[in-house]
Amino acid sequence: MPPSTPRLPRLLACTIIALCLVVAGAVPPASAGDRGATLETDPDELEADPGETVTVDVVVASDGDTFGNGVADVRFDLTYDESVLTEAEVERGSWLADGDADVDGSTDVDEEAGVISIAQERDPAGDGVTGTGTVATITWTVADDAEPTDAELAFDEADIAVSTGHQQAVWDRTATVEVDGGGTADGESGDGESDDADDPDGVTLGDSDEVAGESDDGEDGDGEGAEADADADSPTDGDDGSDESDEDDESGEGDGSDDDDDGDDSSALDAVPGFGMALALAAVVATVFALVILTRTGANR
Repeated sequence: MPPSTPRLPRLLACTIIALCLVVAGAVPPASAGDRGATLETDPDELEADPGETVTVDVVVASDGDTFGNGVADVRFDLTYDESVLTEAEVERGSWLADGDADVDGSTDVDEEAGVISIAQERDPAGDGVTGTGTVATITWTVADDAEPTDAELAFDEADIAVSTGHQQAVWDRTATVEVDGGGTADGESGDGESDDADDPDGVTLGDSDEVAGESDDGEDGDGEGAEADADADSPTDGDDGSDESDEDDESGEGDGSDDDDDGDDSSALDAVPGFGMALALAAVVATVFALVILTRTGANR
């Protein structure tokens, strides 16, 4: 037997220990709330006139954490335009009370600041709650003197925790209450008159061209002369502009699609849980197998 043969078992043991340490260090600790939760209103778009009431449900959706623990604690602030939405009334939802649990917490409405603070906690926490459900129903009255506008309902300071106390990542969505036409979005004020003259944002390039065309026609009654020639040339300029715009749009779309593809590729890799762990274990098994073969080969010599 060659002198180096006794060293192989020792080398094999050292290699296995080293690889195990590497794998243990490469595996990140699992977060108990790593699945995340969503917080939004239903509906997220409403229309109302002054004097009418609007009602939304505050909805939470969560599958709990990776260990099967459900949500047991929900806290958030909901901000709104207090000059448009008044007389807020809050009714507690029944989602956290699923089963035999009670729900402790508080609701604070600050009419002057336009903030509703809600805190709810299951008692006892038990295994928590999973799925989708309503934690609160809120009703406002649109002020009688409210002007046309889009009033936002936005979440702030949102915290959602599972029954073990670990916080989940929270994704929230802003809602909109469109009052009496939604401000100047449709180009008209409350009395039906156009606000284009007062709102530069409402003027488009197309509107400018039409106004210019009407002005030229008014000044040149017979449609002849230098101004008529300028009008005749304007479509050509417009075509050139549109061609350049189309090229820019196509270029932008191409770049965006590439970015989307890259995002999809990275998402696909991230969507495979434990992929790095499995790869590391496969490397360990392959290395151990190779060393065992070498050991047996050396022993047979």
